Amino acid sequence: MKYVSAVLCVCVLTAAGLFADGFSSNRFQLLSRIYTEKAEEAFDSGLYAEAIEYTKKAEEYAELSRAYIQKMLERADADKQIRTAMNLIARARAVQADESQPEIFSAGLAAVDEAKVLYAQESYVESSQKAKEAQEMLRQLNLDENPKEAVIAEGDDVVFPRYYVVRTWLSERDCLWNIAGRPYVYANPWDWEKLYEANKDTFPDPDNPDLIVQDMVLEIPPLGDEKREGTFDPAKEYASIQR
Repeated sequence: MKYVSAVLCVCVLTAAGLFADGFSSNRFQLLSRIYTEKAEEAFDSGLYAEAIEYTKKAEEYAELSRAYIQKMLERADADKQIRTAMNLIARARAVQADESQPEIFSAGLAAVDEAKVLYAQESYVESSQKAKEAQEMLRQLNLDENPKEAVIAEGDDVVFPRYYVVRTWLSERDCLWNIAGRPYVYANPWDWEKLYEANKDTFPDPDNPDLIVQDMVLEIPPLGDEKREGTFDPAKEYASIQR
């Protein structure tokens, strides 16, 4: 009996440890914890056979939880790599590299499309690898990743918006990259980090620049001496920053 007790204690602790490794919303974790608690209660009541069965269940769900967490990490990486590749595509189009070097651009675009298909099939590792291949192709294009010095329109009547209320991705394609590229913001998407650094403390996840949500208010730090005041009004016309 002492032997059974010792084995049971080790199994219960192992299952509980595995449970602690995952996400709180993971249902496998929840089931692992429930069966771990049942095993502990049965063990304390002297129901050793039931305790062992509950422990086995707890271990099974803990293992499923680990597999689930790994899958979610792989999905997050694939998502990140695809977004990076899409940013490069946007930059290539902005500098008309899609027209000047169409073969390389088309190959990169095709690789991104493949990555998206693999992502939809939940083949996240393969999706990430394909997106990285796309990035390598697209970086062969003549992309200037260093923003040129901005030429700010002068005059007391020239005012740029100081704040921007995030709209939706579906209709306005709002993300830091696209917002920074708008002429009344910075006219260069590569300046997205200025927006991020100025506003990240207000983000749902300060470490994730991709996570912006509708109705968030972003402050637009000046590039130089340009006058910025008020909140961007889509019905109003603004001057454009020239680069």
